[in-house]
Amino acid sequence: PIKENNNDYRINIWDFGGQDIQSTVHQFFLTQDTLYVVVLNARKDELADKYIEQIKSYAPDSPILIIINCIEENPSHEIGIRNLMDTHKGKDGKSLIKGLHRVSLLKGYKEQDPSYQIGLIQMREAIETLILKMPNIKEPVPVTYFEVKAYLESAFFKDVPYISHDTYEQICREKGLETASDEDLLNKLDRLGTVRYFDDLHLRNLQILNPEWLSDGVYRILVHERTKALKGIISENDLSIILQKTTPEQFEYPKKHYGFLIRMIRKFDMGYYDEKSKLIFIPRAFGLDYSTNFDAEQYKKGAIHFFFKYETFIPSTIMSAFIARMFGQVQDNMYSQNGIVLLSNDGSNQAAFVEQTAIKNRIDIWVSGEKSEKEYFEFFIRIRDVFREFHDARRGLVVDEFIGLDSKTGTAVKYKLLIANKFKNVSDFVSEDGGTYNIDEVLGRFESKNTTIQHIAEQNVFQNFGGDMYAGNIYMIKHQANELITILTANRDNFVEDKQPIIDQMISDLQTLEQTPDKKSTKRIWEQLNDTRKNLTKISSEEAIKWFTKKALDGGFNETVIKLANRLMQGLHNPIIRDFVDNPPNMM
Repeated sequence: PIKENNNDYRINIWDFGGQDIQSTVHQFFLTQDTLYVVVLNARKDELADKYIEQIKSYAPDSPILIIINCIEENPSHEIGIRNLMDTHKGKDGKSLIKGLHRVSLLKGYKEQDPSYQIGLIQMREAIETLILKMPNIKEPVPVTYFEVKAYLESAFFKDVPYISHDTYEQICREKGLETASDEDLLNKLDRLGTVRYFDDLHLRNLQILNPEWLSDGVYRILVHERTKALKGIISENDLSIILQKTTPEQFEYPKKHYGFLIRMIRKFDMGYYDEKSKLIFIPRAFGLDYSTNFDAEQYKKGAIHFFFKYETFIPSTIMSAFIARMFGQVQDNMYSQNGIVLLSNDGSNQAAFVEQTAIKNRIDIWVSGEKSEKEYFEFFIRIRDVFREFHDARRGLVVDEFIGLDSKTGTAVKYKLLIANKFKNVSDFVSEDGGTYNIDEVLGRFESKNTTIQHIAEQNVFQNFGGDMYAGNIYMIKHQANELITILTANRDNFVEDKQPIIDQMISDLQTLEQTPDKKSTKRIWEQLNDTRKNLTKISSEEAIKWFTKKALDGGFNETVIKLANRLMQGLHNPIIRDFVDNPPNMM
């Protein structure tokens, strides 16, 4: 606990391992409104950048404190703190790095050496000071919030790993909480670490009470010796061995919970579950080599080439997440930890070879095969969009997109640069090696004419709004809102009569957003659409469908609604959009 002015503050501390495989489960906990302490080992000359970048990718504006331990063995260890402070800044322009402390836990804590104890005292004071400066720590909340929080922690934490959303609402009513506050409290409990809550259409009915139960179960599945021995291909029967309790402090995982853990692994793209064979594929445990008859050049010859270039390093979860997401289209078991060959599932005989190269900090995509224009573009775009989705989820990640122009020389050009030149009516592009390329011809390898025009239209939106980044996000939300209007309108009659007014109101809200001409109205529309999102979440949930509809909606419709609604949520929850609608810039 921390005490200030006779007030006691309890803090939750999560200890993250530094290994790459451990970082896979970090995404369960990396959130805003959190102080991050990066602990480096002076004996290993560790660098902080990797960990700072990972924090920034999920929580781009959270404060970071750097601790160097074991200084008794390497007192002169340096990490270039000034450069780190200048490099890593938040949106306010201030450094995210709030300080550096050199300590020896061995000497100062275990051996109680007075000369080292002062460093530990200063470190603790710095941590307490930074925590008390967090903007949310002194936020006033109703007493009932504390009563719900205390009940969840005392009644369920040890014995029940998760509860349904209905149970959560029931607890809130019993403690006197107003219905309108349910969502606000749940989000606060999520940030505090009391629960882990997933605002997702598939998982909304489940709230994790003990985040450690989730992370421990998933982590054991990912790194267990049996998973490694089986090269990442395990069955549900293997889980009984992997999740067996071997020490008193370990959690228990009855078979009734296996399905939930598998669902979480699928949701966070840590693995692929094959419905037919009932096998679970864990990409992080795949071998480093492809099958013996694999020839990479076979998939590069005559292929279009596109790649992502990362500013510092490739996040350790990106490639394994992509493989997990797309594994249903793997061709002839051509896969490894770092790459995969995919076959288009539309019968067009197109193949894609996707591989990461850590040394070059990039992920390459080669697509080859029969070039039926529509199918060709759609296959490539589907692959690219998966990576873009992963990048968008890591808001602090800096990554550029490139088009490969000449495989022999390695000549490439930034994708956005071609789009910008196209918008300015420039017809040709001169590469760094002096080659001249027609922009329409190059873009035509990767986008249909209509898609390119759409990009130009987006550029026009940026121009109309003064060229700022907010407009692009609003444009995409409006575009997604239009898609939802079409789907909801076409399926309105599938819902029972007393729910049709809700659908009509959602359609009206979406139409209002889609027709919004400028930024002045955005805050009001954002609030309306946030209500739409909540209603859509409940109506589209798998459980609600059973009683909200006259007949079971087919899976294709439900999956489409879920996909669009999730994209809409991402836009609505984007901190850039939130900042914009709360503080809109002055209009000319």
